[in-house]
Amino acid sequence: MEIAEHRYMTLWKRFRTHLIKSDYSCSLSDFCRLTGTSYSGMGHWLMRNELSVSALKDEIRSECMGQNPNLPPMAPLVCREIPKEEFSVKGISVTFHSGTVLTIREGTPEGIIRLIQEYERKEGETCFL
Repeated sequence: MEIAEHRYMTLWKRFRTHLIKSDYSCSLSDFCRLTGTSYSGMGHWLMRNELSVSALKDEIRSECMGQNPNLPPMAPLVCREIPKEEFSVKGISVTFHSGTVLTIREGTPEGIIRLIQEYERKEGETCFL
């Protein structure tokens, strides 16, 4: 049992680090799958130790907000390591300089901007957004 206890504790710390540095939206089940750990066993360990993923994410979020004490009250408090909640836009039509019209059913604003920049670069023209 001691070996499993140590493994779950180590995995929990690695999961916390992964959320901060790599992918804040990652689920524990996906992380367990990536590391070859039993999600069911991890879930039991979390219950025994009174831990939860939502509490961990809240803790990380509040730590990141604490790193920026000089921000004005109206500024969004988002840690650099935590990606902003991206929303998707639907039904976008983009007309390029060449006359090509691209209709996008759904995408994130950042993804659409990158797509436009890549397309314009292929056309040889500079892209101004």
